[in-house]
Amino acid sequence: MSAAKHIYEKYIHAIEQHGCFTFVLSGGNTPQHIFDVLVKDYMAMIDWKKVHVFWLDERCVGFDHDDSNYKLAFDHLLKYMDVGAVYRMEGELEPNDAAMKYENMLTSYFHLKEGGLPVFDLILLGMGEDGHCASIFPGSDEMWEKSRLVVSTQRQYNGYKRISLTLPVINNSGKVLLIGNGVKKSVFMDRDKRLPIHMINTYGLTVIERS
Repeated sequence: MSAAKHIYEKYIHAIEQHGCFTFVLSGGNTPQHIFDVLVKDYMAMIDWKKVHVFWLDERCVGFDHDDSNYKLAFDHLLKYMDVGAVYRMEGELEPNDAAMKYENMLTSYFHLKEGGLPVFDLILLGMGEDGHCASIFPGSDEMWEKSRLVVSTQRQYNGYKRISLTLPVINNSGKVLLIGNGVKKSVFMDRDKRLPIHMINTYGLTVIERS
């Protein structure tokens, strides 16, 4: 089954259960093709006003920067859809401020009590060849974060600091759709090293081959 069809089926289930679909978008090269397919094949099948869009992670750049995950989603998906709500990570802010602002927004949106975790209907997740997922990188302090919903990375990766949902938040999602090519999937399967991708719960996880 294609990634877009998985998204559509999860959307249908969410609407039946609680009337809206909370959808977390990833960045990098993973989602562009999926966004294009959603626009081409599912624009009329989904009531986009019932879709609430969130972000998995973001580079600390402005919303119109070429490396912005928001810009990628806007250019390939959001500008075509009248979605119900968009909650972007504000990469132009100071990283710690941006992370805290997003965490506070999630706490309010999901009416969380202290220590609570949001439950998204679907998270779109990619992985790097080094085993990173979201903006949680191998050997980083962020791998072990348990108390925060959103963090800023303490050092730059590929030239940028990042803002990211934490692993406990990802693992609390109703569904995680992991997109990877054969090489990256082999990293996921190789458990000899303790990598961020190995800390993703396999329950509720679907792995899709990217063409």
